[in-house]
Amino acid sequence: MASARRFSIIAVLTAVFCSLVAAMAQEKAQGEMPYTKPVPGAEMQKLYFQVGDWKVIEKHESTPGFPGGAGKATIKAWKGPGGLSVETDYNGTGPLGQFIGKSIATWDGEEKIYKSYWFDNFQAGAFITTGRWEGNDLILTGEQKMMGQKYQFKQVYTDITPTSYTSKIYMGEANQMMLVLTLKATRQ
Repeated sequence: MASARRFSIIAVLTAVFCSLVAAMAQEKAQGEMPYTKPVPGAEMQKLYFQVGDWKVIEKHESTPGFPGGAGKATIKAWKGPGGLSVETDYNGTGPLGQFIGKSIATWDGEEKIYKSYWFDNFQAGAFITTGRWEGNDLILTGEQKMMGQKYQFKQVYTDITPTSYTSKIYMGEANQMMLVLTLKATRQ
């Protein structure tokens, strides 16, 4: 009984696959453009400044409820599949202890905007930001919920050179954002 059911499922999947192949062949015969694999465009390549191994000095600002302080970290960043994203591993130690994070950033050609997905050991789920270049600075913004309250978030990548960059992170309510963290990254 189980093998008959398995055979039926395989037969149905095979029929669906053959139908798709036939439809694609018919479209191609009618002059339709076949699927072409995407390649990283100029906008995506602008994110490649992050690729490499980095040593990071953290400066945490004193803010209400947080005393601030210093920290250090390493970043390892590489091109994702097909060069269509940049993946980053962040491993640091600062005033709150060990901080481990991962991001995947990409250019969304449909929406004409950068998107970054951030995951870390201090929050569950993905934190999503979007951004654009403003002159020589990459600016990502988003909204983050912490302890039941919504905060605006802004990250500015500035002073970008082949061997270093600075990242400044601002948080707060819409009209009262304050600098909370400065990261100075130096290529290793």
